[in-house]
Formats: sequence, structure tokens, C-alpha cells
Amino acid sequence: MVYVNDQVAISRPLAGNSFALFKTKNNIEQGSIGLMRGGGSSVIDQLNGSDEQLIVPNLGNYLLNRMVLNIENLPLDVVLQQLKFDLLPTYRSGFYIEVGSEERYFARGQLYDKHRQPIALVMGTIQSLQFPEQEPLVFFTNRQGMFELEGVKIGQYELMLEYPKPIKTNIIIKKTDAKVIDLGHIMVGD
Repeated sequence: MVYVNDQVAISRPLAGNSFALFKTKNNIEQGSIGLMRGGGSSVIDQLNGSDEQLIVPNLGNYLLNRMVLNIENLPLDVVLQQLKFDLLPTYRSGFYIEVGSEERYFARGQLYDKHRQPIALVMGTIQSLQFPEQEPLVFFTNRQGMFELEGVKIGQYELMLEYPKPIKTNIIIKKTDAKVIDLGHIMVGD
């Protein structure tokens, strides 16, 4: 049995060496993630599906151990922040590594001004109100005022446009079963 942070797993005996515990986040429901040691090309094991654990035993103590993820057929909404992990374990230490990303969505909507005319060919941004330290997402409208946002999280946002003067409005992106969220018609302006 091995444990690291608040995670526990069953493993073969470690013989005094260190280990790494890889676990998939709950949004990886299809596809597979292969795990390779060093710069090698052979996959040593696979992570398939949500909340799956994989233990890599017998990491060399006080040696650099490189782990590389090999992704296959992952859904478009899964973003892996890191594909290479350089682990430098001390004596009998453990690493806990979560693979995957927070759940993100694809959203689309259509912007109209106060005269019910589409706001065409304008750049805008949305900024998270819950996490203002995050970079704002940039979007452009087409001739019909339609826009698309890729990789948004659930929450409240401030939508900002420079049309013809600065305009701000709040939008809420709600959780849904669909991966594409329709924001509908959004009226902005005085």
C-alpha cells in the first residue's frame, strides 16, 4: 500500500525506492493516456477513463526520473497542462500527479445593440468575476453578431466591447450536459 497527500493506492512492494501516483481527473471519460519513462518510445502503462490510478514504482532515489504522457483519442474539451514530468525523489518519497483539466466548455452567442441590430465585426473579451487573476478570453463577432468562446468554465463573466464606446455587461455560463453552451441573444448598450 502506498499513500501520498490524501491519496491511497495498492502497489507491488517498492523495495525502499520512491514512487509516483498518477490519477486522471473526472472529465477524461474516453480515450487513453499512455505513460512512458524517460525519452523512450514504449508505453509502460495506460490510464483509461475517469478517476483511474496508476502507480509507477521504483523511481530511482536522488536521480532525475522523466515521465512523459502519450495521449490518444482524448475529447476536445480535455486540455493537458503538462506532458512531461521531471521527478527528483528523495529516499522513499512519493509524488501525486493529477492528469487532465478542469471541465471546460465551448459557448456561442449573438450580440445585439439597443436598436436590436447585430453588433458586427467587433473584438470583445470576457473576464471571470470569480477568478479575476485569470487571463480574459478574446473573441470576435461575425457580420451577424455571432461569437464563440472556447475553453470557458462555468461561472459569471463580464463581457466587454469597444463599440463605438466601451460597453460592459455580465453573463452567466451555466452547467449543462452538452459540451456546447448556447448563450442566446445578448442585448448590450444603454
